[in-house]
Amino acid sequence: LQNALTSSAADGADDYIYLAAGYYTGNFNFNSAENYSLTIQGEPGTTNTAITMDGAGTGRDLNLANTGLGNFMIRGITFVRNCGSTSIGALRIAGGTSSQLLIDTCRFLTNSSTCAIGLEISSGQNLTVTNCVIVGTSGGQGISGGVSGNVSVGNCQLIGNGSSGSFGSPGNYAISLSGSGAVAIIANTFNSTYGISSSAGGAFTFLNNYFSSSLFGSSISSGSGGSLLVANNVFKGNSGSGSAPGGLAASASGILVVSNNIFANNTGGVANYHAYPGALSLSGSSILVTANTFQGNGSGNTVECSSVGVISGNTFIGNTPSQYGAGTGSTLYCGSSSTTVFGNTFLGNSATICGGIYFSATGVATNNTFVGNSSTSSGGAVYLTSGGVIAGNVFRQNTAAQGGGAVYATGSSVTLVDNLIVKNSQTGASYQGGGVYASPSSSLTVVNNTMSDNTSGGSGGGLAIVISGTSQILNVYNNIIWGNSASGNGSDVYLAGTGSKKSFINNDVDSMYGVWDITANLIDAAPAYFDPVNGDYHLRSTSACINAGTNGAPSIPPYDLDGNNRTNAAIVDLGCYEFNNTAFHPADTNQNWQITAAEYANYAAAWKNSQAWPTGPAQVPADFVTRAGYIQNVSTNYHNDGAGAPLGWKTGP
Repeated sequence: LQNALTSSAADGADDYIYLAAGYYTGNFNFNSAENYSLTIQGEPGTTNTAITMDGAGTGRDLNLANTGLGNFMIRGITFVRNCGSTSIGALRIAGGTSSQLLIDTCRFLTNSSTCAIGLEISSGQNLTVTNCVIVGTSGGQGISGGVSGNVSVGNCQLIGNGSSGSFGSPGNYAISLSGSGAVAIIANTFNSTYGISSSAGGAFTFLNNYFSSSLFGSSISSGSGGSLLVANNVFKGNSGSGSAPGGLAASASGILVVSNNIFANNTGGVANYHAYPGALSLSGSSILVTANTFQGNGSGNTVECSSVGVISGNTFIGNTPSQYGAGTGSTLYCGSSSTTVFGNTFLGNSATICGGIYFSATGVATNNTFVGNSSTSSGGAVYLTSGGVIAGNVFRQNTAAQGGGAVYATGSSVTLVDNLIVKNSQTGASYQGGGVYASPSSSLTVVNNTMSDNTSGGSGGGLAIVISGTSQILNVYNNIIWGNSASGNGSDVYLAGTGSKKSFINNDVDSMYGVWDITANLIDAAPAYFDPVNGDYHLRSTSACINAGTNGAPSIPPYDLDGNNRTNAAIVDLGCYEFNNTAFHPADTNQNWQITAAEYANYAAAWKNSQAWPTGPAQVPADFVTRAGYIQNVSTNYHNDGAGAPLGWKTGP
């Protein structure tokens, strides 16, 4: 083998070295300055289990270097990581400025406690690693180095690589790679490794990987102006240590997209008086986090984002974020005033600080669903520290030991519009706000919310407002705050403080505590909900809350929580739902209060084929299809009694 390498280095031609099955012991070297390529692979019919190279504990198995323009292709060989040092590689390649490097169907295994790097890349233009198995013991990295151009690692298995460093921080990683161009890590399996540290000078793609039972998570970033795509990966059962997250730390100077990933049962590290994210840490100039599932993650914040971005369509379920030292211990931490959070679902998360979203800057949360989340502090579902907008959300059965069973809101300006806030609780006897606790320093706007069946161990079962000073302006209009309970004062509404102007107009309320400057057009009547026991807080046609609002209220939303026009009968209703018994079922395309067999078949086909539908929800819901089929099968004719869709559509004229 060495003779073949030596003669190939200066023969003025492209070279192919075919290895017979066998065990090759030694430190083999190739040094060339030619512009010719070298391929090393097994003879036809051999596999990578039949050909093994071993450095015998005295150096690299194979060292390939070319200062010219020649390419390297290594295929179908097993390299034993027995080099006597963790800082050198079993296979080292140093290519020229235009070298294309391909490592395919190789194995990098270890039989010693001193585990060398598997694949060591010193230079070259582009690197491709495919279909390789890289197994190590604690100590050596799996793949290390970088090239001047693009890097691609695909369809590889990495098991047991890397090691810890000082103070519990990562030392060696399973992959530690960089490229001045793009980096793509696609369809690999990582198990019991020490994570990834990889960056790109340009775009970065992290796609279809499976990452489990590993330490230190992963840290990936794109270069100046480069985008970063993290999609369709699974991060399961990983543990961060030191300052590393359990799952992934991702950063990009360009657009960062994290989409359709699963983060499950990961735990972040603890260091520097801080608990690090259990699942995901994000930073960049423009971030989109969408359609991911975060389940059962622990340690610090489940997801931590301190940058401009949009977080939408994700599911957070059963996470247990905890505070340690200066950490915030929340399911979703948002540190930028330019981050919008909408259309997410938070189910059964249990946190030290906030079971849902913690905003350390001005926050915007719209159209999210929060059910069964809890906090041992304040804000069972949402915690605003610098004001913001909470609009069109559903809050059910969230709990907090201190203020705000569902929402805890402080800061300059706080707005709550069009929210359903029901069956939440705050347990501490010296705190307030079974549903909402608000303490604005400038203004508070509470318009068209429904707050019922909330409880407080202190005061303010539905809404508690606590202000200090004389400058605050409070506008509370068109709400249903009725049927709540408190151990202290104000079963429905509690107010403490002076402020500048406090207006409580056109609300349905029973038990109030505190002094308002202006109160007008209040009603005290059971709202006549359809089925509050089973969670339907739409208004019946007999409700005194219909047409009981004022269109002059500030910040009236154009649509109700269902997406119906807010003033379909000229005068706005109270609460988050506008009474509406005129909406046709989307399957009823000619809108004649009949669903024919053909209409049902077309609607069901659109659902089955994920086709957009022109009316109603564009993505056809399965329960809408079921209701249409029931109506068509029973009587064809139907009506709308004003209850929530799809149950509001009843058979018969």
